[in-house]
Amino acid sequence: YVRSQTNASSRDRREAVEHRMHDLWPDAQVEDYSAEKETANGEFIETVRLKRGPLPAAGATARIEIFPGAAQDVDRVPLAHRKTAVVYSFPRLIRYQTTLKGIPQEVSAPEPRSISGDGWSVKTAYSRDGELIHASWELQLARARFDPEAFPELRKLWSAVSSTSSWDLSLSR
Repeated sequence: YVRSQTNASSRDRREAVEHRMHDLWPDAQVEDYSAEKETANGEFIETVRLKRGPLPAAGATARIEIFPGAAQDVDRVPLAHRKTAVVYSFPRLIRYQTTLKGIPQEVSAPEPRSISGDGWSVKTAYSRDGELIHASWELQLARARFDPEAFPELRKLWSAVSSTSSWDLSLSR
């Protein structure tokens, strides 16, 4: 879908990405955007570099999201009375790489996690370099079809996506 949007109008795609970033982080400024439509491996790579305003003030509620919007990249549908399969158009690899700058030394990053199931995996990794925290979140969805009997597996996937992509750093001191 994203590849076809970019092929139709790269300018429209860039504007859509910029609007999404502003929805996620209203005070952020998109500094750079690029899209590589087809790598040698057949991947589509979209890179957005943004600058966010100052870190939230210290205190119990001072937090910053690490992977804003990642969970929105995995479509979900109601399953309660569904009798037909949930089908994703294609297998996919979605990766978010985030670098947070200006993070005080006393703020620690979350522990890395790896969760997997039948045809999917989600993993996170973190490292610190002075005032920088480098973080990555990756979803590998090799399976594109979940028949009704596989809905418990689909729920596990959605839960893993939500629990790992919604992490934030507490900046309280």
